[in-house]
Amino acid sequence: MLKQFFIDTGIVKDEEEFKEVMEATTAVIKVDRTSQGKKTSIQDVFEIAVNTTLALRRCTQYINSSSSSCDTEVS
Repeated sequence: MLKQFFIDTGIVKDEEEFKEVMEATTAVIKVDRTSQGKKTSIQDVFEIAVNTTLALRRCTQYINSSSSSCDTEVS
């Protein structure tokens, strides 16, 4: 249901991107909601998945357009 909606509306391009988005969405839900004892509605899942899609696309665009390496240290 959610996969077909995301593909049909253009939120994700294909099943591969949907899988990547849902894996990241699941991680966000586990860390930010489940660990705090919050329940997650389908509306919450949808909003988190859309935000995750946008974040992943920004990261991909940065990586593809960046001429520098991503091997920088964070201190």
